Amino acid sequence: MSTQELSVLTPEQFRLKLACLNDPSVKSEIVKHSLIEEAVDFVSELPRFYSDELDRMQLWDRIGNGLLAAASKTDGNCELFINSALSYIKASPTSVAASERLAAFITNFEKRDASWKRDFIHQFQEYNYLIIVKARAAWQTKKEQVKHA
Repeated sequence: MSTQELSVLTPEQFRLKLACLNDPSVKSEIVKHSLIEEAVDFVSELPRFYSDELDRMQLWDRIGNGLLAAASKTDGNCELFINSALSYIKASPTSVAASERLAAFITNFEKRDASWKRDFIHQFQEYNYLIIVKARAAWQTKKEQVKHA
């Protein structure tokens, strides 16, 4: 019988290993899809905060550029990422403070571990166009639902 000791994983380590998040080069399709969908959900809310001072014809360019700029300077800090993205589109503090949906995003992000936060923000650099296209489609759907309500 071997006397080699088995390593014990914490529940968090087990979850990360199971989700393939312990090795940044290996990410399951399910995890990647989940991160992209959460990114799309977040980005589809940003037009609500787009400043009236800015050209509406540039809405998605401005949002996309803001996300890239925020992702490049936040190093896994979701709170700073959100703040930078909102600043880039000149969001009104009043509308930001009044948004229950944005508050839910922030609360959800705060509960996540550092590895998830880094991966989430990295999605905006890796899949920027995909996220923008899907977010615009989701935003259009939301606008249609409001019209018909």
